[in-house]
Amino acid sequence: MNYATSRISHNKPCVGREELEALRQVFARHWLIKGEEAEKLEHTVARLVGVKYALAVNSGLSALHLALLSLGVTKGDQVILPTYTCVALLHAVNYVGAVPILVDSSKEGFNMDPVLVSKRCSKRTKAIIVPHTFGFPAAIDRILQLRVPVIEDCAQGLGSTYLGKPLGSFGDISVFSFYATKVVATGQGGMLATNNKRYFQTACDLVHPGIGATYRARYNYLMPDVAAAIGNSQLPKLRSFISRRKAIAASYRAVLQKKSSLSFVPGKKDTHVNHFRFIIRFRNEGARDTARKVLLKKGIASIPPISRDELLHRLLKLPDHSFPYAERLAETALSLPIYPCLRDTEVGRIVRALHSLPL
Repeated sequence: MNYATSRISHNKPCVGREELEALRQVFARHWLIKGEEAEKLEHTVARLVGVKYALAVNSGLSALHLALLSLGVTKGDQVILPTYTCVALLHAVNYVGAVPILVDSSKEGFNMDPVLVSKRCSKRTKAIIVPHTFGFPAAIDRILQLRVPVIEDCAQGLGSTYLGKPLGSFGDISVFSFYATKVVATGQGGMLATNNKRYFQTACDLVHPGIGATYRARYNYLMPDVAAAIGNSQLPKLRSFISRRKAIAASYRAVLQKKSSLSFVPGKKDTHVNHFRFIIRFRNEGARDTARKVLLKKGIASIPPISRDELLHRLLKLPDHSFPYAERLAETALSLPIYPCLRDTEVGRIVRALHSLPL
């Protein structure tokens, strides 16, 4: 087989006839900006998550920015967030002039340590951003006990559940991403969801295209119907998407559990994971990088999910020794291809490649 011409991508948006037909209908209506498709997506997500209100926007970052503004976070306020996360969280905090307070990952997984969150809380803490990293539910119930407004970052968590409830139903405000690599993908897109009418009305006012009763700075963040139509064709497939991801993950686990030098996050009884990512951890950085090269030679792309240079404490020039678990994750974690349109033959190639790893 010529792997040079049959490379297996790490990510791939899974779109087809339904998405094309949805776009055709949008074009036929000659209405490309926010309209009935975006409103339909808002209602569907609100119902899926179990909240009263949802606002479709053009990215997860836009949703985060609006969430902070809706909570009244402003210059000089402190916002707690993990260092092992997407840089978009840091961007949003900087947009409002707040001070980012970073915490390390927990010893057990990829999410922020709730004990450290408690220790970093102060009178200046105005919000905590809690991501469900790679779709694994964070211990958000413990963080909610701190009685600080929580922004639940579900950019990677759509379809996962915790304690019998959908992710996105816990925080004061929750945010979602529909970026091209996400479980449901619209190319670009995001969603803000909440049960709080005041927060929702504030967010809606901030993206209102008109001037309003009084002038304030507003943002061109609304999701166009072109993107929303893709989302509306993808959401009915969410359950089958996750089922396919779960089956692929099971194939990987079957071979990897025989490798004593590897580990992966085990499932928990009180969680249901969407398998947004399949992450394996190696004993050291050298073993991880060797495995990545072996996979690449076999035409299989894999990536460190978050590199050391992307850790937020490094971007802020904070000492590495204050974030040992995040540093360790950045050195040892590797993400394998896992997406619904990954063919059985491709899964077989990956499984055989994993079996051949010199570990």
